[in-house]
Amino acid sequence: MASTKLISSSFFMFFMLALLLVLLDSSLGARLECREQCCLFMENFPGKLKNLRHDFKKIRNYYEDTDDLEMALLDSSLLQNFKSPYGCHAVRSVLRFYRDTVLPSAVADARSRRQELQTSIDSIGSAFQTLMRDFLHCKKHFSCKEPFDINNIITSYNGVSLLAGSAHFTRLRVTHSPMNQNTQVQTPLTIMVSPGGLSL
Repeated sequence: MASTKLISSSFFMFFMLALLLVLLDSSLGARLECREQCCLFMENFPGKLKNLRHDFKKIRNYYEDTDDLEMALLDSSLLQNFKSPYGCHAVRSVLRFYRDTVLPSAVADARSRRQELQTSIDSIGSAFQTLMRDFLHCKKHFSCKEPFDINNIITSYNGVSLLAGSAHFTRLRVTHSPMNQNTQVQTPLTIMVSPGGLSL
């Protein structure tokens, strides 16, 4: 029963429409430069979405009729994550969640309840697998930043080193809480940064 809400119509269609929006928005600036396979991926996605809707309609009534849960897993905040500079990572995570968690549970449910549901669920699973493959293959053509990139720190450090000179230190002042649990005073800590390393 837990799998039913996961593939309810509002959840599924909200996600797919949000994904379409992200893919189309991300492709606008890269279409002229992208390779043929990736251009075709973008151009063919509306057709793939139509096929997914067709397959989902075949199983929607069954899952909605048997769904007695009120928990919703998606809301507008996820759409905002999709549209952020880090959106492709959110899309990839949700695709992986569907592929690895939702669809296997739905397949097991279909086998134990109604065999005719399995074909449509298998088709949806195959479509998601293809989406993940194409999405990863063409990820360089999407406007997507890494959540954390150590190169940014390295670049900043190199800039500081050049400004300070090899014989000088750059002073960074931070505060830390002492290990003594009896005091709440934060003690300033000076960190000396030089091309050769750090010193306290």
